[in-house]
Formats: sequence, structure tokens, C-alpha cells
Amino acid sequence: MNTIWIKYGLTLGVIIMMMQILIYYFLDISMFLFSVGYYILLFIIMILAGLGHRKTNNQTLTYGESFKTTLLTGALGTLIGNIMMMVLVNFIDPGLVDVILEKSISSVQSLVLAFGGPEQGVSEAIEKIEEELPKQLTVTGHIKSFFSAMIFVVVMAAVVSVFVRKEKATD
Repeated sequence: MNTIWIKYGLTLGVIIMMMQILIYYFLDISMFLFSVGYYILLFIIMILAGLGHRKTNNQTLTYGESFKTTLLTGALGTLIGNIMMMVLVNFIDPGLVDVILEKSISSVQSLVLAFGGPEQGVSEAIEKIEEELPKQLTVTGHIKSFFSAMIFVVVMAAVVSVFVRKEKATD
């Protein structure tokens, strides 16, 4: 069995952990930008994993093999990042929940107002964040968020695999 996904999945997980620490402790970046950065990183690492697998397979790779490699890469990286976040907010620094809440509220305010949304919409969104976010940062919430994130990982792996695959040339 090809294990290239482990190398790229671990790489993705370590980069996600570093991004989390930088974002929450050192950089003043919105949660929206963090999310965009995460999905771009996920996309790039999945492509690299698929191409790496294809390279070790005489430059051929079926869609199924590509999908398995990219999916496992994304799943491993996402799992590592999710576990890191769960340990961080539940065991190492519970006060981080307040920082994440503040950053989330700030991001929502900026986005709603940037798109011309009403002040009432901002207030309602903030109330919802204040109510829901602490639940999402519990151990159970992290488990649920992992499976929610996996839906996106599956879709992204399916799309990336279309472009990474390269069937054997027929004679």
C-alpha cells in the first residue's frame, strides 16, 4: 500500500498546528482569512500528495488511487489540526476560547458590514456566535467539527483527483 499520504498528511497537520498557534497567539488575522488559508493549504497539499503518488507510480494514477491518496492526506492533516485545537482549548489554554470568540465576532462584523448588511444582522450573528462557538470548542464539538470538515475534504479530494489522475496510455 502506498504511504505517501502519511508524509503529506503529517506535513499538512504540522502546518495547520503552526497556523493555529500563530493566528491565536501572535498574529491579528481574522478567522475568515484563517479559513481561506486553511482551504488553500489543503488544496495545495492534496495536489502535491496526488502528484507525488503519481510520480512513484510511473506517472500513471487512476482516479480511485488518486482519490484515496488525497482523501487520506486531507483526513490525516485535518485530524491532527483538530486534535491540536481540542487539546489546546480544553486542556492547555481554556482562555483561548475567549480569543477565538473575539476573533470570530470581529470577522462576522467585518464581513456583514463589508457586504452592506444591516446592523440588526450583525447583532443576530454575534448572539448566535456567542451561544454556539463555546459548544463547538468542547471535546464533543471538536469531534462533530471533524466530521463536518470531512465532508469538505471528501469533496475537495474528489475534485483534486480529477486533475491529478493520469491513466495509462492505451496502445
